[in-house]
Order: sequence, then structure tokens, then C-alpha cells
Amino acid sequence: MEKHLDVAPEGAHFLTPPAEPDGAGTTGEVARTTTPPEEGTLARLTSKRRWKASLYDVTIWFLFGLLITTMMKMYMPGYPVIVGSPSIPEGFYWVDKTDHNFKPNDYVSFDFRPTQTWLQGRYGRQAVHTKIVLGVAGDVVRADQDLNLTLCHPAHDGIAESCVPAGHVFLTDSMNRPLYSWVPPGHQYTLRPGELWVYGTHPKSLDSRYHGPILAAATNGKARPLWQFSHPVWE
Repeated sequence: MEKHLDVAPEGAHFLTPPAEPDGAGTTGEVARTTTPPEEGTLARLTSKRRWKASLYDVTIWFLFGLLITTMMKMYMPGYPVIVGSPSIPEGFYWVDKTDHNFKPNDYVSFDFRPTQTWLQGRYGRQAVHTKIVLGVAGDVVRADQDLNLTLCHPAHDGIAESCVPAGHVFLTDSMNRPLYSWVPPGHQYTLRPGELWVYGTHPKSLDSRYHGPILAAATNGKARPLWQFSHPVWE
């Protein structure tokens, strides 16, 4: 009768297959699990899925901010604005819709609504500007033959007349398109009640030099700086 041994007899030798390298599987062997490598920076930057998700998030936050700002403008006495133009010190401002009493050196926020056809076609009518109030009713704006403007505060209550530079009018813009001075060379204009002469300290600011005075009653209100992170660029 054939016998089966549970233990190899002493001195017996058995041939065993060589050990397989790591990662090679054999029948009955438990499969190894590997962690995929992390996604590289280039792959993340070129992933359409990631870009779509980021664009979606940005759009949602932009619309949310626009909604909040619109609601504040409609129902609150004031609202914040961000000024990124070098016409005045860049920063955050608070527009007080209830305050339309201006004096020189105040900041004013207003919708850009030029009456000149050349300004309407070139710069549109949808922008909101924030400028410095340089002159108020009674002040006189003078233009010399070289289109250097000066604004003078008339003498009053024993105080002598004082004048400040109001900028130079350029004849062309950065794209070589013609520009026109609101006050003709060699002329002057006296501001009427309710009118403001607005000014930007940057030499190429689009202000009353070109579109003339604005009405205080038609402005959005007085702008008060909350935090300015730049200094004005004076001519």
C-alpha cells in the first residue's frame, strides 16, 4: 500500500522554485496594492476639469459680491468702492450717498456721463469715476495759450485770491487720437452754483479738463478714504 508522509524523511531533498521578485504574483498570492503618484504641478495647471471648477467658483463669488454691492447701493446710506486708477490715491473708499456738500480737496464719486460726442464714442457712458474736487461755485478756471489750466479761488472775507494748478490739456491721447480742452486757450470760466470742477493728479487723468464741470446733485456722493495704499501722482 502506498504511504503518504506528512513529514519529509530525514535526508530527503525537494526542489523548490526560486523566489519571484517583488511585485510578481503567483497563483493564490494576495495582490499588492499601490498608491498612485501625486498629480504633478503641470498636470494640475493643464487639467480642464480643474480650470472649469476654478472658473465656476470665481464666477459664483463675483456674482455674490456684485449682488451684495448692489443691495448696499440700493438700501444703505453708503457703499464701499475700490479705486484702482492712479488719478487719485488707490485704495478703498466709502461713498456717502447722503452727502452732496463739497469743498475743495474732497473726493467725489460720479457716473461718467459726458455730453461731448467725441467722449461718448471713445470712452462710453458706463464708467464710475472718483476724483478730487478742485473747484466749487464761484471759482474761476483759466487756460493760457499753451493750455495750462489754473483754478483760482476768489478773494473773500479779507482773504486774498489764491490759485492752484489745474493740469495741462494734451492735444492727443496715448493712441494719437485728438483731445479737446473744455476751456478754450486764452479763456476762463466761472463755476456756477452746484457745479464742481473735478481733477485727477495723474497728468493723463480724464477729468474736467476735457469734459467740463459736473453737477454736485448728480453725483453718487462724497467719497471718504478708508485705506489708501498709494500716494497721488502729482503733475
